Amino acid sequence: MPKVTITDAKGLVQTTGGSTNIENVRHLRSGGGQDTVKYAVPAAALGTGNLTITVAQIKTGILEEDPEGAATWTLPTNALLRAGLDDPQTGDTLDFCVINNATSTADEPITMAAGSGGTGVGNLIVEAAMVAGEVNSGSALFRIRLTSATAYSFYRLA
Repeated sequence: MPKVTITDAKGLVQTTGGSTNIENVRHLRSGGGQDTVKYAVPAAALGTGNLTITVAQIKTGILEEDPEGAATWTLPTNALLRAGLDDPQTGDTLDFCVINNATSTADEPITMAAGSGGTGVGNLIVEAAMVAGEVNSGSALFRIRLTSATAYSFYRLA
């Protein structure tokens, strides 16, 4: 019979053995069939212009700001990303949204860029919601996937 252990460090771990041992029980909260995901509380405003995004900011799940002009937001390096995650393993993913709150009708796009060891896939430009009468979503959903010990990719999903 397999042995199943639930720990803070690794979550659910199954090994060979003759018993079931549950340490630090974790509960998924559910109400009306919808699971609740807990994110870190967002910090104060990210700032305007070009930014280097931190792992802590990504963990909030939402990066929201008015860039006050065209800006590039660079994600952390692979080393910093792994250092900021709990027990990072190849294949792990982390989702986050970018919301471009530009209030001007001028073109103020946010271009997402990868830090060292990262690769971006898809349309990495998040346009403002309203540019010279043209309506855009003003937001984007991204997923970071750890692809090896030394690399990650991030994908625009929506």
